[in-house]
Amino acid sequence: MDSGTVIEFMFAKFADIPSVVLRSDLRGAGDQGKGDPWNLMASFYPRTATVVVPSLIRYRTLQKKRRGNRAPGDVVHLAGQHASATATLACDQLATSVVRALNKVAALEPVMPRHLQEEVYHWLSRMPGLRGKERALRKELERVLERKVERGLL
Repeated sequence: MDSGTVIEFMFAKFADIPSVVLRSDLRGAGDQGKGDPWNLMASFYPRTATVVVPSLIRYRTLQKKRRGNRAPGDVVHLAGQHASATATLACDQLATSVVRALNKVAALEPVMPRHLQEEVYHWLSRMPGLRGKERALRKELERVLERKVERGLL
């Protein structure tokens, strides 16, 4: 994970936000042996799911399967560009995996005790050190906290 991703992930964990960590790279990394393919310090957080998909291998496998079923020039229009039907299928499968994982962690009970929620979210508004903008960020995080409580996420 790059440093920006780690910061966003940790902020979500401090706020007890359900999270999905996606790794679509097939390179091995990390220090866990057979565990997650990233640094040990970014693993084992509550309400967090991991989706590891070697996307290049998946794409090549789907491409080989589709070769016999595909007409020449079989393309679909995606976001203003042409993409192969295989790429669309690979993206759909990846999205399905991520959505399933997110639904799973969103259904888990919150870890943060109710009596700490307001104080933690107040601290989160001050933590980034946005001088002069703490008040606006605090108001925004109060709205976020309220929505999460209303949805039963906290």
